[in-house]
Amino acid sequence: MGYESNESGVEKKEKPNFELSNCAVEMEKHIREIYDGLPESLKEETEPKKIFQAYFEMKGPEFNHEVEKLAEQLDLSGRPEAIITIPVASYGDQEKESAKHISSVFENQTTKPLVIYFCNKPENQKWDTVPAILEKNGGKVIKMSLDADRVRAGGYRELMQAVVLMAALKQGGKYDPVQISCDVDTLEVQDTMVESHLKALKDPRIGASLGQLDWDNSKIKTESLPAFFIGAEMMRLLPKNGNWALINDAESVDEQTLRECIYSTRSFGRGVQANLSFRSSAYARVGGYDPKQKHDEFDYILRMIALDSDLKGITKLWDKVRVVCDSRRALWAYREGGLPPMRQWDLHAFLTTDLDKIRTKLPQISPNDLNFNPYAIQQQINETLVAFNLPLELLEPAVKKTLAQIGLAEGTYRITYRPYEPDNKLAIAEIVIDQSAGLKVYINQKRKEAELDPLA
Repeated sequence: MGYESNESGVEKKEKPNFELSNCAVEMEKHIREIYDGLPESLKEETEPKKIFQAYFEMKGPEFNHEVEKLAEQLDLSGRPEAIITIPVASYGDQEKESAKHISSVFENQTTKPLVIYFCNKPENQKWDTVPAILEKNGGKVIKMSLDADRVRAGGYRELMQAVVLMAALKQGGKYDPVQISCDVDTLEVQDTMVESHLKALKDPRIGASLGQLDWDNSKIKTESLPAFFIGAEMMRLLPKNGNWALINDAESVDEQTLRECIYSTRSFGRGVQANLSFRSSAYARVGGYDPKQKHDEFDYILRMIALDSDLKGITKLWDKVRVVCDSRRALWAYREGGLPPMRQWDLHAFLTTDLDKIRTKLPQISPNDLNFNPYAIQQQINETLVAFNLPLELLEPAVKKTLAQIGLAEGTYRITYRPYEPDNKLAIAEIVIDQSAGLKVYINQKRKEAELDPLA
């Protein structure tokens, strides 16, 4: 085994003996082609003001005119150090309940941010009550009415981040605010979230940082559903023990391993745009979000920032920056498709026609879902593992450590590894649980922390 992961990072043992996967090679080529096509004036600048100017020169007059009109609504003369940007679907009252409470979520931050709600809707839809609710609660609202092609994450995020860049440019000088991306269905954040993101980005080598994303619901506690809870834990722990352990220890990890971890499929986990920060200048230097890309927009921008910094410009802050988002989409995927949180978007994609259902209603929970069922838990683990692929050398220690952390010590399960069918240079794992007592102990510990009764 080339590397052995530990709590403090990754201890370097020897050169890796795996080949770079085909998907990582193709993604790296794709990202490098885009990066190499950026104007040299953009990549060579170091002063924020000049970087922003070069960014808008690249974007062109039509885009810039649209941004300027929107930026008229945003005054950054107070030069806030941190700006939280939250996209909000504002048609059909999909986010009405989220809008009622989101303003209180960031009230106790140790470092006060400016929070901006970018309310968006398709041009053929009417504005719903959500912008008015946000404004009534003291929120700063900017409305964006977009054509159908741009009512998707990459499209509206490109626009909203550019609005902040334009408003920052008007302040001139070295003003370079940190933008923190969150979701409107955020339920809870640590009081030090903003402070921790800012601290990470004080390091000039770091252009972007990610916090930890967890799931809960005010009516259906995650810990109340043993199998669903273990699925959520697998989503949290697998990247932490796998690719992110290596990315975070970039100074002592060889380049090939870093390339695999950064460019491989789903390298950053899912849902990270709900707790992602970047320095505005680092974002603009790599051309910002590109809505034409077919992969997730947050993976795209992190890969671009990583490439711009010799693969060492991004970091994961884990439990130092914990954000809890509404598990409504994940609960529907669990009940309708048996899918774990890591794969919730496989059933209900971002532009699903079921948005009204998954954003405004909750699924009916079966009494069986409340019971401790080792087979159901095993299914959630395996449905997660099938979506977590790495070269075997990196996969094996990550999976074993994750299983140990949820109460499955070696010897209590059988594990097999097989090639990942789209790319046989990658592997996935599958387990059979033989002894589940430790698993129940772990779940009961977490239920106690959530003030729930222990499982029988």
